Amino acid sequence: MSLVRRARHVLISVFLYLFSSYRKCFTFRGGVSAFQDCVSTFRDGVSAFQDGVSSFRDGVSTFRDGVSAFQDGVSSFRDGVSTFRDGVSAFQDGVSSFRDGVSTFRDGVSAFQDGVSSFRDGVSTFRDGVSAFQYGVSSFRDGVSAFRSFEDTY
Repeated sequence: MSLVRRARHVLISVFLYLFSSYRKCFTFRGGVSAFQDCVSTFRDGVSAFQDGVSSFRDGVSTFRDGVSAFQDGVSSFRDGVSTFRDGVSAFQDGVSSFRDGVSTFRDGVSAFQDGVSSFRDGVSTFRDGVSAFQYGVSSFRDGVSAFRSFEDTY
């Protein structure tokens, strides 16, 4: 199961848990302030978790774009190497064929460098998304813990 699907599963589980506790929460007659604090903390945790998931998704998207650009660069690089090899083996046929291979090779190196740069950007964005996601999970856990503490207390 992917990380995004797991996150969705956790959110759905928490909401189902809250829904099942709905009657219990509203038949409670004391400690409304504590309950409101618990709900507020929980909402903050859910919001932070959702922000983390959103950042994580953005990081994954950027990472995929970087991987795609990297793959294009590798493909162009391979094409350049292939043309370069063809130029070397056809050297006897003329310098012009050799120059074509070198030119294509340079294009491949340039595309490869662009792909590496995009890949690094994607990895950086991915790391930021993971960090935000971890913060969201931590906040979410704090909210759930506060909610459980409230239930245990009352």
